[in-house]
Amino acid sequence: MLQYKANSLFYLTVVLIPSLALFFLWKTILSHGGSIGGYNLSDMVTYFIVTQFFVMNTPYSAWIEIGESIKDGSLSLWLIKPVNHYLLYLFRLIGSWIIQWIFGIAGVIVVSIILKDYVVIPKEASTYFLSILFWMGGIVIGFSYGYILNLLSFWFERSTYIIYFSEGIVALLSGMLIPLDLLPAKSLWLFLPFKFCGYVPAQIFLGKMTGLDIAFEFASMAIWIFVLVSLSHLVFKIGSRRFTASGG
Repeated sequence: MLQYKANSLFYLTVVLIPSLALFFLWKTILSHGGSIGGYNLSDMVTYFIVTQFFVMNTPYSAWIEIGESIKDGSLSLWLIKPVNHYLLYLFRLIGSWIIQWIFGIAGVIVVSIILKDYVVIPKEASTYFLSILFWMGGIVIGFSYGYILNLLSFWFERSTYIIYFSEGIVALLSGMLIPLDLLPAKSLWLFLPFKFCGYVPAQIFLGKMTGLDIAFEFASMAIWIFVLVSLSHLVFKIGSRRFTASGG
């Protein structure tokens, strides 16, 4: 029970403190009722609350155990089983993160109540559905990216450092710190798949993306998922052959 309360407090704190800090920052910047790039204070506050939840709950490092099993040779136990290695870890990860997502949602609700005068609340149920749908696609993208990085352990001894280093970069490219359309060279950042882990779901939540734009982004997301999942399986196939040939 004590551990449960400690975890609850931890997740609420992780959501509360950054959101409140960003609120006071943007309230100061937009103190005269102005806007930046089409974002007013309410838009910016809502964007960061929503994006923070999405990005912090996306598994960019996949499952570190994947890389560790390659290093210590325990992967050989999985290679003889009739299971899909990628799907096995994807669903294991989703199952293990459900509680964290629940705490995260609770944190979002608490922050939204505290900042109720500055939060945009969509009225259409379809808005919530589409935001979550795109975020779930972002989870597959984030996991696939982390899965591929873990598979670098087939060739590199210290791939774990690459994973940890890349997490911060990917969080930025997901739009966690600033909306991607406010960055220089925004066309490049909006081309990359990481936008589906935070930026795009937040844009839909704010009502800044509708109709044909959503259809286009959905098609783009589906293509990226296909490419990354296919690449994940290809890298695993090549790496496992090397692993077996070297006596792993």
